[in-house]
Amino acid sequence: MKKITTRNIIKLIFLILLVSFSTGCIKNTGSTEVGVRVKKLGLFGNRGIEQKVYSPGSTYFFLPYANDWFTFDHLEFYGLRTH
Repeated sequence: MKKITTRNIIKLIFLILLVSFSTGCIKNTGSTEVGVRVKKLGLFGNRGIEQKVYSPGSTYFFLPYANDWFTFDHLEFYGLRTH
């Protein structure tokens, strides 16, 4: 039987954190969609809705739990912005 050591516990904690942070970090926009990112934590800048609009048909990587991601049909989105 394998002995439980501090090193094994640290490895297990690291693996759990790695898996939990890697889920949900890939965000996509469809060919007719634009993406909008909302920063929930202000670690590297301001919190809130980011002013950048993410292009259609692209893939982005964001830290999960610290960001929300919304997609909109690009015609509808730009139509809303002009009013």
